[in-house]
Amino acid sequence: MFWTPARWYDEARAQASATAEDLRKKANHAFELYLRVLAKPADEIAELLQEFNSSRLETVPDLKEYPELRDMPALLEARWRGW
Repeated sequence: MFWTPARWYDEARAQASATAEDLRKKANHAFELYLRVLAKPADEIAELLQEFNSSRLETVPDLKEYPELRDMPALLEARWRGW
Protein backbone atom coordinates (compact mmCIF):
# COMPACT_ATOMS: atom_id res chain seq x y z
CA MET A 1 0.00 0.00 0.00
CA PHE A 2 1.33 3.44 -0.92
CA TRP A 3 1.83 6.35 1.41
CA THR A 4 -0.49 9.24 0.61
CA PRO A 5 -1.20 12.50 2.43
CA ALA A 6 -4.85 11.46 2.80
CA ARG A 7 -3.88 8.17 4.39
CA TRP A 8 -1.40 9.82 6.77
CA TYR A 9 -4.04 12.39 7.72
CA ASP A 10 -6.68 9.71 8.36
CA GLU A 11 -4.30 7.58 10.44
CA ALA A 12 -3.16 10.57 12.51
CA ARG A 13 -6.76 11.70 12.99
CA ALA A 14 -7.80 8.24 14.20
CA GLN A 15 -4.82 8.04 16.54
CA ALA A 16 -5.47 11.53 17.91
CA SER A 17 -9.15 10.72 18.45
CA ALA A 18 -8.28 7.54 20.31
CA THR A 19 -5.76 9.28 22.56
CA ALA A 20 -7.11 12.84 22.56
CA GLU A 21 -6.79 13.54 26.28
CA ASP A 22 -3.27 12.12 26.50
CA LEU A 23 -2.18 14.00 23.37
CA ARG A 24 -3.65 17.25 24.73
CA LYS A 25 -1.82 16.80 28.06
CA LYS A 26 1.50 16.14 26.33
CA ALA A 27 1.12 19.13 24.02
CA ASN A 28 0.18 21.42 26.93
CA HIS A 29 3.09 20.12 29.00
CA ALA A 30 5.57 20.73 26.17
CA PHE A 31 4.20 24.22 25.58
CA GLU A 32 4.43 25.05 29.30
CA LEU A 33 8.08 23.97 29.22
CA TYR A 34 8.74 26.29 26.27
CA LEU A 35 7.07 29.13 28.16
CA ARG A 36 9.28 28.59 31.19
CA VAL A 37 12.56 27.96 29.38
CA LEU A 38 12.24 30.65 26.72
CA ALA A 39 10.50 33.21 28.95
CA LYS A 40 8.57 34.63 26.00
CA PRO A 41 4.86 35.22 25.45
CA ALA A 42 2.82 32.29 24.17
CA ASP A 43 2.11 33.90 20.80
CA GLU A 44 5.85 34.40 20.16
CA ILE A 45 6.59 30.78 21.05
CA ALA A 46 3.81 29.57 18.75
CA GLU A 47 5.28 31.68 15.95
CA LEU A 48 8.78 30.32 16.61
CA LEU A 49 7.49 26.74 16.51
CA GLN A 50 5.64 27.38 13.24
CA GLU A 51 8.76 28.95 11.69
CA PHE A 52 10.91 26.04 12.87
CA ASN A 53 8.52 23.46 11.41
CA SER A 54 8.34 25.37 8.13
CA SER A 55 12.12 25.53 7.86
CA ARG A 56 12.36 21.79 8.56
CA LEU A 57 9.86 21.02 5.81
CA GLU A 58 11.60 23.32 3.34
CA THR A 59 15.00 21.68 3.91
CA VAL A 60 15.07 19.13 1.11
CA PRO A 61 17.62 16.33 1.43
CA ASP A 62 19.55 14.96 -1.53
CA LEU A 63 16.80 12.93 -3.20
CA LYS A 64 19.33 10.91 -5.20
CA GLU A 65 20.73 9.63 -1.93
CA TYR A 66 17.37 9.45 -0.11
CA PRO A 67 14.69 8.90 -2.79
CA GLU A 68 12.25 7.55 -0.18
CA LEU A 69 11.94 11.09 1.22
CA ARG A 70 10.61 12.56 -2.03
CA ASP A 71 7.06 13.30 -0.78
CA MET A 72 7.83 13.47 2.94
CA PRO A 73 6.96 17.17 3.48
CA ALA A 74 3.41 16.63 2.18
CA LEU A 75 3.05 13.48 4.30
CA LEU A 76 4.25 15.22 7.45
CA GLU A 77 1.97 18.20 6.88
CA ALA A 78 -0.99 15.82 6.47
CA ARG A 79 -0.06 14.00 9.66
CA TRP A 80 0.22 17.26 11.62
CA ARG A 81 -3.19 18.38 10.31
CA GLY A 82 -4.62 15.04 11.45
CA TRP A 83 -3.41 15.59 14.98
